[in-house]
Amino acid sequence: MEAERMIHQPVKLILSSTCHEAYTQCRNDSECQGLLQPILNHCNVGSCARNECMNALQNFYIKANDKYSMEIAFCLCK
Repeated sequence: MEAERMIHQPVKLILSSTCHEAYTQCRNDSECQGLLQPILNHCNVGSCARNECMNALQNFYIKANDKYSMEIAFCLCK
């Protein structure tokens, strides 16, 4: 009976940032780094070349190992 009267509170998850880890793992792999470099070159906030940036992003996600592309695509940034 006591359990029925208890109010269930949602569980709070404390998640830490993972983007820096995903980026570092990619930079430490020569193939991934080679695919990431055009993104860094063309997708800069100060001088973004839209078409080249989009092409670099598409090329990365088409060719990069799933291990890296998924970690980067779904990383948490806090």
